Amino acid sequence: MSDRYATRIRAAITEGRELTAAEAEHLAGCNTCRDTANGAHAFANELDAALARRRTEPLPADPLVVAPPLRRRSWTTAVGAMAVVLLAIGSAAIGSQLVATPGPPSSTHPSPSAEPSLVPGAFAEATHDDVQILRELGSEIAISSIYTGEQAYVVAVSLTADGSAWPRVQTGASTFGWIELDPKEPQLRVLEPACPEGPSDRVFEVAELMALPPWQRLQCFAGHPLRVEPVTSRTLTNDIPYGGTPEWLADEPSLNLHGRGGFMSNDGPLLAHIDPADGVRMEEGAWYSVELQVDHPASSDCRRDLILAELGIDPSVALDLAPVVPEDATLWCQQQFVVTAARPIAAPPPGAQPQARPAGGSWRAVPEAPILPRSENGAAWTGSEFVVWGGRATTNDAFDFHVADDGAAYDPTSNSWRSIAPAPLAGRTAPIMAWTGSEVLVVGGADDDFQSMTDGAAYDPLADSWRTIRPMPDGIGFGHAWAWSGEELVVVSDDGTSAAAYSPSSDTWTDLGTPPLPDDLYAIGAASTGDEVIVIGYPNGVTVAAAGASWDPATGRWRRLPESPILALNAQPSPIWTGEEIVVFSRSFADHQPDGVPPDTTYGSFYDPRADRWRVAAVQDAYLPIGPLVRTGDLLVGVDAVYDTVDDAWREPPRRPDGAWGPPVSTGDEIIFWGGSPGGDILYRFNNGIAYSPHGD
Repeated sequence: MSDRYATRIRAAITEGRELTAAEAEHLAGCNTCRDTANGAHAFANELDAALARRRTEPLPADPLVVAPPLRRRSWTTAVGAMAVVLLAIGSAAIGSQLVATPGPPSSTHPSPSAEPSLVPGAFAEATHDDVQILRELGSEIAISSIYTGEQAYVVAVSLTADGSAWPRVQTGASTFGWIELDPKEPQLRVLEPACPEGPSDRVFEVAELMALPPWQRLQCFAGHPLRVEPVTSRTLTNDIPYGGTPEWLADEPSLNLHGRGGFMSNDGPLLAHIDPADGVRMEEGAWYSVELQVDHPASSDCRRDLILAELGIDPSVALDLAPVVPEDATLWCQQQFVVTAARPIAAPPPGAQPQARPAGGSWRAVPEAPILPRSENGAAWTGSEFVVWGGRATTNDAFDFHVADDGAAYDPTSNSWRSIAPAPLAGRTAPIMAWTGSEVLVVGGADDDFQSMTDGAAYDPLADSWRTIRPMPDGIGFGHAWAWSGEELVVVSDDGTSAAAYSPSSDTWTDLGTPPLPDDLYAIGAASTGDEVIVIGYPNGVTVAAAGASWDPATGRWRRLPESPILALNAQPSPIWTGEEIVVFSRSFADHQPDGVPPDTTYGSFYDPRADRWRVAAVQDAYLPIGPLVRTGDLLVGVDAVYDTVDDAWREPPRRPDGAWGPPVSTGDEIIFWGGSPGGDILYRFNNGIAYSPHGD
């Protein structure tokens, strides 16, 4: 069962609305969903009780923190696969007063503390799954979670009138929030922090520093510089603009630092800043021995602010993009690495892994479309135009999101857009869009309440006109996998239990029966070889392999593929046809990997349909692409990666310009990305694009 239903069910219960018929149906047949629903019921009850106490009991003037009363408000939005439940906050703002933290610890191994006291400056880890963190968003609060084994840093502690403790914690790089502890069943336990062994003046490698959370870096290294080598760097262009004091430190880091593996590896990036007044210069791709510093003197008075005007957003809107409590911003600045010196060294350094060769090519900007910015839209290439339709659109002002029922077409030759005729369809997110050779099929998707839609239409770009088509059969649902076979649109349900094929010539759907796939799928993907449609299903389970099935339109039969080497929970689920093989990229775990693949390594699983066998190509130490890849010639291209199918090797792409994180579409000559949002932003969307040409200058 797709985890998007679990997310919707949890959001519904936590928000207090009743389940829809579709959600109730999925809940009845889904153990994961039932577990999620039970947890959401319990959390909603606990939250109501906790907030009720905060409303009715007076709060003491605590010497550390004064936390205000809270009241609950029904408002829900989906962020990727996570529902974010927003609550209104009382008239006072949550504040914190930071307490001086201990000096560098001497222990070398983390262990449970003999005195489990959650005091400011303590390191802790979650002892339960789904420990709720209340995070300020200006005038509102969002709820996020940490899970068993995840670490947190205690920034401050507030005590309520009944004696219950609310530690304020930092998790990740810039997430700060409050946890109400249960005195009967503690959710956090204190750890003794560990610093790297050896003298403080020894040479470090990037990988060693990457392994430390930001607060541990500050605890271990405040007060003395670090020498790190070998290091190569890449300058960052930030999608989200920050201002503050000083601006160079308050803004997002300006450098990606990588170690021995280079850019196309897991040996980085370590994010860092440079003070322009220091005169430090680092040439991209060159190798250096660098001096890094945390707790830079400029951080003591550091302040961070979003420059909302540059995003086209109302400045009164609160965004989940930066620490909003001043002391949090100061702590964030103290934890940042600053490059204070850089000395060139020989390249490549001794023992360095082979560097990925440049992919060549070039990027160009695609102008803004005549429709609102959006994400989760459909897109298709007609042979002469790039057509987008639907999606979740926004004015980039507050939380003004709505499903869109409009679209536009982009002509790369003239570098211009045109609006397309209104469709005979209601707006929706994630519709299927497939080019048949004469029409763009638009089918399925989800409405604003995440309900599956089965109706569809066909768009004729030459006539700029639409016709309705027969709806999909019931049971296909939202989150399906699909591929155009050359004659038919083949669609498989998100749980892999049903499939159907649509013929545009007869305007009919044909039931394809049940594919031979495992139960309990969390994701599914499909690709066409021209002769067959290959479907890959990804079951839940850390050590479980993904499984494949093939539909042959000529025989009208399914067949099961041989056992795959794909680790299901660590894969980029969109299979790609290279012209010879189907490939899925995934990543091995530290304690579990296929034969011949090192731990923590990205590798390609290649299926040859003629030989009916899989092969594995371990791809050095390259990272797993953050989005799907599409084929152009011998290259597979994504928003952050280029893979050469001839040499079975990653190529180093040229630096991408700002904008456009939407899914890629190949024109044959270049790859177009349009729309989407910068990583981590729950509000901002693009309506411009970028295009990559592997054969450009």
